[in-house]
Amino acid sequence: MSAPQVETSRRSRADHQPRWSTGYIEVDPKFCEACGECAEVCRSDVLGVVGFLFHKHVRVRHPEKCRGCGRCAAACPNGAIVLR
Repeated sequence: MSAPQVETSRRSRADHQPRWSTGYIEVDPKFCEACGECAEVCRSDVLGVVGFLFHKHVRVRHPEKCRGCGRCAAACPNGAIVLR
């Protein structure tokens, strides 16, 4: 599988939030609080929290390793990760 894909839609610039996808999961940064729960439970090291202090966010680091197990989606307290 290739690098993360950024999905866009026809919305206003204020509403635009890119979604990161592996093909199995999709991370919506609008709901993500970068708590890191998803990265902790991921056994394949697909997700990671990047950034510093108040500018942290979850990033799909290794999309090719994702097996679609759903552990990250189940661990997310805000529902920011969905299975496709």
